[in-house]
Amino acid sequence: MAADGAPVQPLANWVTGELVARIGDQDPSATSVAPDAFAALVGMVAGRTLTPANGRAVLERLVAEGGDPAAIVEDEGLAAVSDAGELEGVVVAALAANEDAAEKIRAGNMKAIGAIIGHVMRETKGRADGAEVTKIVREKLGV
Repeated sequence: MAADGAPVQPLANWVTGELVARIGDQDPSATSVAPDAFAALVGMVAGRTLTPANGRAVLERLVAEGGDPAAIVEDEGLAAVSDAGELEGVVVAALAANEDAAEKIRAGNMKAIGAIIGHVMRETKGRADGAEVTKIVREKLGV
């Protein structure tokens, strides 16, 4: 763990992958991204309160403007939806809208789950926790 509680490996991955992709050869200390804000952002993604895709959107704002990632998440409504009760209705609707995919999953073709997850992600604007969606799909289909 880093001093602020963020897991070290995800933090390193975000530095070498996401941050470097956005700032290039620029010195990170010369950007608008404060180290504690960056670590907090990575902690939110690692803690699954923010999806990786929405984490990248928050990082874009941090690079451009700086700020507090929690405030950006709140302002933009980007917090992850991981509550099973909230997701269950969306998953049920996705299964009904994608009956072919549901049947393929029941038959053992787990690749077909992508259509269901994609539907849920569209409905939740990318805020759904993919692992929780997969769990609910498996429960609903008995696989």
